[in-house]
Order: sequence, then C-alpha cells, then structure tokens
Amino acid sequence: PVCSGVRAPLGDYARCTCQRGHHLSEDGFTCRDVNECENNNGGCSHICLNSQGSFSCHCPRGYVLGANGLTCIDIDECVSGAARCGSVCINTPGSYYCDCHPGYRLSYDYTTCVDLNECATNNGGCDQDCSNHNGGYTCSCWDGYLLNPEDNKSCIDVDECSARNGGCEHTCNNIPGGYYCSCQSGYFLDNDLLSCRDIDECMVQNGGCQHVCINSPGSYSCACRGGFLLLNQTHCQDIDECQEVQCIEGSCVNTQGGYHCQCDQYHMLHPRDPNFCIVGVSDEGEDNLTEEDWVNFDPICGNTELQGEADMISSPNYPAYYPTDTDCTWHMRGQSNQRVHLTLLSFDLEAVRYCSFDSVRVYDGATENDSYLANMCGRIRTRFKLTSSGPDLLVKFTSDMINTRPGFRAAVDFTWTDRCGGHFVTGRQSRPISWKSRDGAQCMWSLKAPKGGSILLNFIKFTVLGNSWSTRSCTVDDALEIYDTARRVLLTRFCRSSPPPKIHISHSDHITIVARALSDTVDMDLLLLHSSTSLKYV
Repeated sequence: PVCSGVRAPLGDYARCTCQRGHHLSEDGFTCRDVNECENNNGGCSHICLNSQGSFSCHCPRGYVLGANGLTCIDIDECVSGAARCGSVCINTPGSYYCDCHPGYRLSYDYTTCVDLNECATNNGGCDQDCSNHNGGYTCSCWDGYLLNPEDNKSCIDVDECSARNGGCEHTCNNIPGGYYCSCQSGYFLDNDLLSCRDIDECMVQNGGCQHVCINSPGSYSCACRGGFLLLNQTHCQDIDECQEVQCIEGSCVNTQGGYHCQCDQYHMLHPRDPNFCIVGVSDEGEDNLTEEDWVNFDPICGNTELQGEADMISSPNYPAYYPTDTDCTWHMRGQSNQRVHLTLLSFDLEAVRYCSFDSVRVYDGATENDSYLANMCGRIRTRFKLTSSGPDLLVKFTSDMINTRPGFRAAVDFTWTDRCGGHFVTGRQSRPISWKSRDGAQCMWSLKAPKGGSILLNFIKFTVLGNSWSTRSCTVDDALEIYDTARRVLLTRFCRSSPPPKIHISHSDHITIVARALSDTVDMDLLLLHSSTSLKYV
C-alpha cells in the first residue's frame, strides 16, 4: 500500500503510521492534521491557532505570552512606559486609561488633564460666591455673612446687633446680610444712620395743644394756662372754681380761666381776702365801714344763751379779722328731747399745733367741765357738723395777743330725738331739707332768717304718690304746707307730684313747713334748699 505517512513492516503486510500532529484516517493510508485547539483551546489561556501538525497560543493586545507558551500575562502599560497619560495612569487587564487628580478633567485626547471648573455646575454647591482655581475652587460669602465651617459651602447670617448693639443709639434691627438702626417713638434717625435726635412735636401746629405745648425727650405734653383743666390730652376746659370756692356773703362768678366773688350793694370785698364780702360798704356814701372801722369796732362777743331756737353765731367782726385777746362763749340749750347741731359754714383761725393760741372749742354739755367734741384752729374748707349727745352744747372762742384771721361763722339748729324735723337757721348759703315719708307720717321744720331778712325756698324734688292723690282736690292729709310762724297764717299748700316754683317769702323772717302723708297708700319724697337774704350781715 501507499502510505501518506510512514510504512511500518508487519509480517505479510505493512501498516501506515502518521507523524505527530496527525492521525490516520479510516482508509488506513491517509494522515490528517489533528486540531489541538478543539481540545481545551489547546491549553491556551486566550487565543489558540491550529497549524499542520501543530498549534500555537497567542495573546490579545495588552498581553504577552508567558514562558509556558500557553498563558497570557497582562502588560502594565503604566509601568512599561507605553502609556501616554499626562497625570494619572490606571492599568486594566489588557489595557489602561488615563485619569486626573481632583480638580482636573481629561481633555479631548483622553491623555492630558485640564482644570475642572467646579463653579460651572450648580455654583460648585456654594450658597453665594464660587471662585474657581487650578485643581479646585473655594466658596465665599457676601458682606454680612460668614462661611459655615462645617461644610465650607453654606453661609450664615452675621448678627451685627449682638456686638455693641450694632453701634445704634436706640434699636438695632438685624436683617439677612445686614442691619439697620431705628429710633423710639418721638425721635428720628440722624444723618449718621446710628444716632437718634428728639422730634420737637411742638414745632408743628403747637403739637395739637390748645394752650401750651411742652416738648420732652421722645415725647411732648400739653398744658393749660391757670384756671383751665386739660381735657383729652390736648384741649383745655375752663375750671369752674365756683364749685370749690366759697364766697362768703357773696356769689361766685366763674370766668374763663378764673373767677371772682361778687358782693351785693350792701357789701364789699374784704381788702385782704377776695373771697369775703363784708357789710356796710356801697359805691357812694360817708357812712360805709372801712377795714379800720372793723378793727376798731367794739364787737359783740357771744356770752349768750340760745334756748331751742335756731340761730347763727360768729366770731367778732366776722368776716373781717377778729380782735386779739378775746374770749367768747355761746350756750345752746334745747328741750330734753332735743339735740343741738352746730354746722361750721366758714372757719379760718390762726393755725398752731395743738391749737394753743387761737381756737374754737366745742363742749358736749353746758359747762367747760364737760367733755369736748372738738378743739379747732387753722382753715377748714368743707362744712363741718357736730351734734350734742344731750340737750346742751357749749362753744368757746379764744384769741391770743397777736395774729388774727377772719374767724368763723356757724349755724345752730335743734332737732327732736322722737320725731322728724327741727329748728333751723337760714343764711346766705343754701342748706338742704330732705324727707321720705313712712306710713301715716308727718314732719315739721321751723326756718328762721336773720331779723329783717327774707327766706328763699328752692324745691329740688317733690313727689306725692298714692291712690288718694287727685287732680281735683288737695287735702291737708297728704300735702306740704308753709305757714307764717309769727302770724300763724297758711301761706301756701302743695300736693301735686311736681316741684313747685321757687318761693321768695319777703314779708316774714320765720316760717314753718309741715309735710304730711297720712293716707295709708300715699308716699312723699321731698328735697328743698333754703336760704335767706338780708340788708345786714348775719
């Protein structure tokens, strides 16, 4: 036979064999190539290439065949110098790539590095300002802010007001990134924008004040001229001094910002006290009493006894100054069921501690051995009332050798303990009488004016309520009657539920007022003022 390989003698015939890397085909004569790569890739780690009768291992780019001819070993281009990176070289299996340090990026050739502008993306994460530089960037803040040290990106507002109040004189107001000064009410901010200057509100329309505008630091206030009262903080209202001032034996006339006491034709103002009218002086005439006449006149000085009848008592010369070294006493004696009421209408004595010089002492009894109700001196501006515990009351006035004053005047009244009403004296100053009836009640008042005087009645309230009241009749059971005491004559009678007109009883200085509400269903409510006029001082 013809062998494509090697003939080997074998007895009567020959057998063909093949060289290494081949195998005998089925015909026994032909040798064919063995593909070693088909079996386990020829043992190659990467690429196996078959050849006639053999094979070889190969490596891809970036690898080199190892000493065993089978395994590929990675080439570290970064070490071998094959890499062309300008900054950072990073080896990879079979290759490499270039990279850059933080703050840089690869250029378009992928080998060299150029600066990375971090501020171009989201402002570098900075709250406010971003500043780029080679290989990095920094965040910064505007004036009035500080960079947060925790992240070096965010900005924290600086509270300028926390240090020295920002330099502001009054109020420092912090705002994001800054601050501003402001002033309290009544001030304005000066040109330096730090200090405050007072606003003079009075420079514009007098501050709205009607009279006087008073500027003060940060504010102002209105004030009124004398005799006026501030109203609603800006306007002034005239003070009616006549509500407080007592014009003795005269009438008070209120004026804008003041007042004056006005005397009638029989009186004049006291030379040293404009609130006193003294008697005996007119515009013309030679018989008028002067101040010297009053001082030298021998005065009437008490030492009298008033038995159950109302009257007036006063210091000598009143309302002119009382004389020095004087002692006067008045004994008021009523019935056993009467009490004495002493009402001080005017009082002005020398004021000394313990009233040891000039004084009025009131005893609760008939003698100076009885206990006293009061020991008074100085000036008493309000009416002062004392009441005895029994039917007797003693008043003693004493002056020393120096320093006198206008003195005092008082009304003496007597009232009953077992029934209403009483004996009262009338004077130039109005005094009240009030009464509210009870079932089957009646009351009587005796009013006495100074001799030769006349009596004035002013009804403030007069109400009669009940079934017996009739517009057609006016009975004595339920009425108010006025009598002339001396002549015992009925002057008038009222029983309607409305205040009667003012009554001037000019022909009598002593009257009796009787009020009755005797019917079971009738009630009476009465309030009237009584006073008197006279041609002589009382």
